[in-house]
Amino acid sequence: MLLSSRRYAFCTWPFHLFIMFTLLLTLSVAKAEQTTGSSGTHSTADLDAILKRGTLRIIVPVNFEGGQFLPRSGSPVTQQQQIAKDFATSLGLKAEIIPVFTMQDILDALLTGRGDLIAANITITEARKKKMAFSVPIEHVQEVVLVRSDNQSIKKPRHLAHKSLLVHPMTSFWSTAQQLKKRYNTIRIVEQETYLHDEDSLDLIADGEYDAIIRDSNIAKMYLAYRNDLKMAFPLKGDKAIAWAIRPDAVQLKKALDHYLSNIKLSATHNENLFGDLATIKKRGVLRILLKNNSASYFFWKGQLMGFEYEMAKAYARHLGVKLSVVVAPENTLMLEWLKEGKADLAAGFLTPSPHWKEQFIAASTPYHKAAHHWVVHKNNDRIHNLSDLDGQTVVVHRSSLYWKELEMLKQSGLKITLQAAPENLEIEEILEKVSSGEYEATLVDEHLLDIELGAGVAVRSAFAFDKEYPHALAVRAENSELLASLNNYIKQNKDGELYTRLYRKYFNNSASISRMQRHRLRIINGEKSLSAYDRYVKTYAGKYGFDWRLITAQMYSESRFRPQIRSSAGAIGLMQVTRNTGKQLKLRRLTDPETNIHAGVKYMHWLYQRFENELPVEDRMWFTLASYNAGLGHVLDARRLAAQQGLNKNRWFGHVEKAMLMLSRKQHYRKARYGYVRGREPVGYVRKIKNLYENYLNVADSSEVAYLPSH
Repeated sequence: MLLSSRRYAFCTWPFHLFIMFTLLLTLSVAKAEQTTGSSGTHSTADLDAILKRGTLRIIVPVNFEGGQFLPRSGSPVTQQQQIAKDFATSLGLKAEIIPVFTMQDILDALLTGRGDLIAANITITEARKKKMAFSVPIEHVQEVVLVRSDNQSIKKPRHLAHKSLLVHPMTSFWSTAQQLKKRYNTIRIVEQETYLHDEDSLDLIADGEYDAIIRDSNIAKMYLAYRNDLKMAFPLKGDKAIAWAIRPDAVQLKKALDHYLSNIKLSATHNENLFGDLATIKKRGVLRILLKNNSASYFFWKGQLMGFEYEMAKAYARHLGVKLSVVVAPENTLMLEWLKEGKADLAAGFLTPSPHWKEQFIAASTPYHKAAHHWVVHKNNDRIHNLSDLDGQTVVVHRSSLYWKELEMLKQSGLKITLQAAPENLEIEEILEKVSSGEYEATLVDEHLLDIELGAGVAVRSAFAFDKEYPHALAVRAENSELLASLNNYIKQNKDGELYTRLYRKYFNNSASISRMQRHRLRIINGEKSLSAYDRYVKTYAGKYGFDWRLITAQMYSESRFRPQIRSSAGAIGLMQVTRNTGKQLKLRRLTDPETNIHAGVKYMHWLYQRFENELPVEDRMWFTLASYNAGLGHVLDARRLAAQQGLNKNRWFGHVEKAMLMLSRKQHYRKARYGYVRGREPVGYVRKIKNLYENYLNVADSSEVAYLPSH
């Protein structure tokens, strides 16, 4: 069957109460189906009919979550159910949960049309693939063996000899147990009763009735987070792909689901919560910094990463011997919250330290900059020159900002002004644009930020400046004392030094440089942030073939730097550097046309993507595809074979297959490879460059993904 009993954790109530609850819940579900008419009618329709119906029916085990009928924190099933709901929302559908009470019924619920997909912790197996289709993997896990917490006798697979292993016969664990028994034939496999729920079966191990049990690592992690009577004895070798089940004929639904899951899997790794002081950061090899996406801190110019604070942070990361990774919060009020949550190691953005930082366990570095506040109006407004001219004026600033507090104090002193809160996701430069257009009457701005907009020719002026200058510092978590000391020492040595002075002049004092950068930087078009002049084409074809448009844009920049007429010495043409032979095979010949070139590049990416196994981790499948686009599919296949021979994981790119790719530049390896020599550093660098650029594009560009929809 599909799921192990751990994914169908039956209630620990007395059995007669459980039966009563089940009957009542069944009746309520049936009544709801009669009322709505959606689930009550069995339907094996594909996505076009689902869209017409307006409801996505998600099959879930009603009694999951370790015997509770309420979601348990950290449960993979709960998380997957939420992702399924989000998928429905992305298609404009209402999510309807279809509860199933027994393992025997869950497949029937899908195949007979009571639901559209099964969103649970399902392991892909060859036997199951004969009955249903699977989405791309939502997770990869290892099977682990759990034992009683005080059990010291089981630490390796061979220690299971002469021990009892409790296994549900309808799960993928049954075949794992049989394989173990072939190696150690004295293992006593005990068939678990079907009525036992997950917690009960684990209790049998904790109570000493049986010696061991097998679980998926993500489910085991959930249980071990709150149970101290069990422990993991050892993991079993090999990854298992976890995915969602769809009817085999639901081709459109599978494409839409694969598109959605692939994109969220690729982008989800960007904002992991990690902690640790300076030694941990150096060991990790990456310094993560929270920056604001504006013209002072961090922005894109002709596809390149720019910004005063970005370049200073990059220099500091280089000083530490690590790479820099930028994270951008969706709005300024979340900067410190994200820092506390571990999404970054430090936060910048010309932040003014506050007494409230200590209450939040946030420490401020030595100040590296200071600036006065300016009252800014339209350049043609000549009525305002000092504080006495402000009566009756409306000023727009962020409620969370120091500006707001400063203006409130002025109001309390008798100044008759109106404060209007700007949306927190609106950057200072966007507020100034609204002052320039006449939408806002006035705002308050730091002097260095105003210098940028004046240099860019924005139609505003400083009416006057306030006397006080405010310091700007970096923010770190208070417990990271080593990082704070390192930052303070670096600021002391480099503030007003050659690099600082050069960068400050470049971004704030050089009108020609400012004008040039602002003229070509990423801008907002129709309410969305654009990455290039070709966004419309990229979104169209990325959506058609199931890719994240921001990843394709990062690839396009790496290939051509957005120059449509470029040609390589090897005969590659245009934005995506497609050869005429490839274009001919794809039946796309006008490669000098930007739209056709983008179509050809994305279509070729899709062809390569389909050459790799569906069960691969989504992100690694993408890295293999990019490496193949650069070096050729044959060389990547050679590298995967070599990785396996070298004891590396042939299903992982970073740290594994990329190492084998580098080896294929050496004679002792490439002379045995089917496709021979390859300059391995090129695809390795190509993939890393695109991954880094893609992560930065995630920071600054809206997803705006074109969801896969059936063509008519």
